[in-house]
Amino acid sequence: MYLKSAKKHVIAALLLPGFVMILEAGALLREQFSKYRALENSRDYAYITSQAGYIASFALPQESIATTTYQMSGSEFSAQGLETARAETDRSLASVLEMLAQKIAGRQDIVYAIQEIWNATEALKRFRERVDNESLPAEAVIAAMKPFSKDFLRLVSVLRFEMGTPEATRQINLFLDMLDANDASLQALFYSDKYLRGEPLSRAETQALAGFSALLSENIEKLRSYPESRTIGATLAFNDTSQGKWLADLTGRIEANAVVPSERLYERWQNVKAQQLQALRKDLDESSAEIRSIGDAMAAEARFQFTAFLLAGVTLFGAVLAALFLAAKSVRFIEQLMRDREQLIGELQKAAHTDLLTGLLNRRGFDVALTLRPNTRLVSGGSSVMIFDLDKFKHINDSHGHDVGDLVLQKTAEIARKLFRVDDLLARHGGEEFVGFVSNVSLAEAADLANRIREALERSELQLENGESLRVTASFGCARIEGSVNRASVHDALKRADQALYAAKSAGRNRVICDIDIEPIDMLAKPAA
Repeated sequence: MYLKSAKKHVIAALLLPGFVMILEAGALLREQFSKYRALENSRDYAYITSQAGYIASFALPQESIATTTYQMSGSEFSAQGLETARAETDRSLASVLEMLAQKIAGRQDIVYAIQEIWNATEALKRFRERVDNESLPAEAVIAAMKPFSKDFLRLVSVLRFEMGTPEATRQINLFLDMLDANDASLQALFYSDKYLRGEPLSRAETQALAGFSALLSENIEKLRSYPESRTIGATLAFNDTSQGKWLADLTGRIEANAVVPSERLYERWQNVKAQQLQALRKDLDESSAEIRSIGDAMAAEARFQFTAFLLAGVTLFGAVLAALFLAAKSVRFIEQLMRDREQLIGELQKAAHTDLLTGLLNRRGFDVALTLRPNTRLVSGGSSVMIFDLDKFKHINDSHGHDVGDLVLQKTAEIARKLFRVDDLLARHGGEEFVGFVSNVSLAEAADLANRIREALERSELQLENGESLRVTASFGCARIEGSVNRASVHDALKRADQALYAAKSAGRNRVICDIDIEPIDMLAKPAA
């Protein structure tokens, strides 16, 4: 009886410290995991902050400029520029929205800031529809686009208080000051540009220019309060140069209406202003990279602390299987997070290079595929390109609706894809226009391929829901790639193929013409689609 009691006491004496150690290990593990999650969250905030800042300072202003240019000229070149700017904005928006949904969508304390981003995204879509259907002055475009940038700046401002270290908070404060300086510079650019092009400024516009110039100077002085930061060197260096001082002086004289506009002055102003914006852009990129670097450092610190704790646990509590089990689960959890993140990045990259309607490459994907194509830069001659688009496609959309138009585009892509070889490149270049790169074939062979696609398309019928049959045709332009096959030579060939396409349209449509068979064509005289 006494031996049994003694045995129980001995076992209790041995197990009690073990249980205490398990409880302490569990408490330490929970504390360490909380630190780990806090540092991981700070990294996510850093990534979202830098991406939101990029949208506010670059993507949306670039789309605003491209929209204004398109509204003023309406040319095909400006339309392509607007399409490119919108694509860049959409790519950045997709990244931010995905991170918001994955990382902090459930945070009730900042739900209003997240909702503003979603509302801004929907408002941007509606404004784009308005741009496509109305003629708007530059002032209206800027007035409509600026609130979108401010919504993203507010998100950056909110997230700076979520960062886990004073260094991160300070870097985001610097980033915000730089964003403010960049915004003020862009606004002052608009009014100065208008004045130097010979268009007098109204009193309100002069006051606006003065206000933005003062705001820019104020923000530059704020940046000087960060003397040890390496991410503002280009901006401060430019403002201390003779060019920077000349630009500030010229802006002041414009405010006083004491400048006589001239072509020479305007050219110099454009050059100097470009240098200022380039300096700001460089510092913004470096500041954004610094924020991401801080986030990565936080994640690395989290992993280091967690690993150190596990090693200490193994050393001190080798027999505590529960601690080891929890550690193993946590490691698997981290690995799953990393795999999910890599998969998400891969899916976003694929979406950025693929036309969602047809499944073909888009314009960006075509350029990337050319760059990544094995031995592309080493092949000499023997390759060709083609451009084709559907005849009277606008009439199809107007008569049958855009849903039918989408079906026609999908059918066209399906027919062309079957006739292209596996190693060739086929892309939807935009709208109803497609481009193709065929390697190691002569121009005549490329034209023959184009004819086979044209004939297959002409023979095909699309059955509509109302019982009607729809036939479509396409016009083709082909050109041979001169010299080595690289991105520059391919784009040069595409320009010549585009001229041949215009010739095919002018000659009656539904035909194939090579660039060597036409005279030089006035690029402005493009026939109706």
